[in-house]
Amino acid sequence: MDNRTIIYELTGPGTFYDALTTAGDTPRTIVFDISGEITTPQIILKNKSNITIAGQTAPGDGVTILSNNIRFYDCSDIIIRYANEERGAIGCLRIPGRWIRLE
Repeated sequence: MDNRTIIYELTGPGTFYDALTTAGDTPRTIVFDISGEITTPQIILKNKSNITIAGQTAPGDGVTILSNNIRFYDCSDIIIRYANEERGAIGCLRIPGRWIRLE
């Protein structure tokens, strides 16, 4: 299931924050209809899996994620492609048998 990031607001429908935090059991690919800097509040995801953040779908010069941090706990099969991050925004806790891949 694709989930589109279409607005720059911090939270709410169509935001990067919403796309990540509402991920359920169905595999999710987050695509971007916007480019530039996307600011998010702190995001902590627990027990999520099969999420692809497809930064290459952003128009123009792509996206940069600005956040205090994004943390993945007990998550698996998380792929982040072609997304810039600043201020150490994306952190991951690795657990045996699970993985997070940055491309």
